[in-house]
Amino acid sequence: MNNLLLITATISPPTGAVNLSRSDPALRLQDYLEAFIFYVDCLDRGLFNSLVFCENSGSDITELRKIAEGSPSYSKIEFLVFDGLDYPPHYGRGYGELKLIDFAMRQSTIIANAPSNLFVWKVTGRYVIRNVNNLISAPENLILFCNCKNHPIKWADMYFMGWRRGWYDLIFDGALDKVKENQGTTSAEIGFRAIVDAISVDNPVKHRFDEPPIIKGVRGYDGHRYEAGLWRYSARKLLNRVAPWIWI
Repeated sequence: MNNLLLITATISPPTGAVNLSRSDPALRLQDYLEAFIFYVDCLDRGLFNSLVFCENSGSDITELRKIAEGSPSYSKIEFLVFDGLDYPPHYGRGYGELKLIDFAMRQSTIIANAPSNLFVWKVTGRYVIRNVNNLISAPENLILFCNCKNHPIKWADMYFMGWRRGWYDLIFDGALDKVKENQGTTSAEIGFRAIVDAISVDNPVKHRFDEPPIIKGVRGYDGHRYEAGLWRYSARKLLNRVAPWIWI
């Protein structure tokens, strides 16, 4: 499998960012550094063929570059930094995330030179997906792979997902307008779930990971550590085995 990891980052969030408690750029940079070390090791071990780190607040990423320079896979790592926060804060962070993804997909040299069957795995760069090696196997015909939930609401996780490079425009065309948040009454993940369901009518899409992601990191919206909620992982893993039709 030809797998690329796209790491998304916003080191310095805009003033007035909605539902964001982890806003200190220094703390966020430390989160990104810790996760980047983990993912560079994944690259070195051959879990991914290449890695693209894309940052959308125009911040200094010197420390991240130093980590990359120490890797034997340095030639397979690409950095993109741009000013991509020029949108109203009430559109939500999911809107900014899709803008960042679109920039990376259209500006990355590695992605541009890759074959259409390249599978792009996107991860929110402050989070370590500890069992990522168990999640990144995708059938050859699959064009989109994400984790959806039906309870308590229909939702599609956006912190970790993947898509086939050659089908990117089909999947994400018009997505920005569908994930705009309106004064906190909705969420990008609800809008993205509608996109996933619509695409899956006529295309091969996988809605659930075979096992739940194990996340290490601090949640942006409330500042709590994911590790404190490992009981949720255990519950979801059990349900995946005994009642896979229950999506929570």
